[in-house]
Amino acid sequence: MQDNIDLLGLRTKKVALFGVSFLGSRLLIRSSKMFDEITIVDYDIVGEENISYQELYTIEDIHLPKVLAASRRALQYAPLSRIYVINAEIPFYPFPPSELVESIIDWSDITITTFDSLLPRLTVQLACNKLNKPLIDVALGSQDAEIRTWYRRDKACIGCYIAGFEKLPSRTVYASDPRIADLASDVTTIYIEKILSGRDVPSVTKIDVNLEVKTRDDARDKTCTICATEVQTLLGSFKPWDKIGRTIKLKRGEDIVELRGNESASFLKYLERFGYNEEK
Repeated sequence: MQDNIDLLGLRTKKVALFGVSFLGSRLLIRSSKMFDEITIVDYDIVGEENISYQELYTIEDIHLPKVLAASRRALQYAPLSRIYVINAEIPFYPFPPSELVESIIDWSDITITTFDSLLPRLTVQLACNKLNKPLIDVALGSQDAEIRTWYRRDKACIGCYIAGFEKLPSRTVYASDPRIADLASDVTTIYIEKILSGRDVPSVTKIDVNLEVKTRDDARDKTCTICATEVQTLLGSFKPWDKIGRTIKLKRGEDIVELRGNESASFLKYLERFGYNEEK
């Protein structure tokens, strides 16, 4: 069988795509035409509401895992590419990355996250930080999109300048204009190519359906515990993706929070900043 045409010289680069729903399915179509190997990760199934609204899915796919249905359809567009499917749930921050998440990111040359909720995307960012792998994170509103990139340690990660992670909803449900998903997918695809080619891109890009584009470059927030290489806490020094290692109780006035060993050091530091101290 003949090889794929490699116009950009990037065919052999490996891509990890977390989420293949409204936005991720569109990115999969574009990426499968550019790269020989892609790993897709999702834990959802195709529902009736996905038909026509999300790319790739048809009536025959209802009740199938999205990763399976998406890979089958994408291979019709790019039959020479290899798409690896992982039907698995990603830990939500403050839980640290699982071994599965770390192994996927270690395998890849670049990672893209498209989940509805920020919390699993933060977990992926922790793993990218640990393994020093570039990340593109894409979030959609009803008629706008925000694309964040992280590929150098001096640049802001997707968690920089955001507070209150633990209060965020586990899932954000709303309808987005399909045009904004197409625009965001096109811009993201360009950024994938640029980052893998060693070129700079903005750390934040905002775009809306009227084609108004705003970009900026943010330096790393030095207080961010998501992209730090070491987190100093009252209990000692940790890597941000480390598990705390034991169950502890933190107290602030009458409020008590119990942290178990499988919660991450970055969450401990967040609580300390808001006045919680270990109960003696």
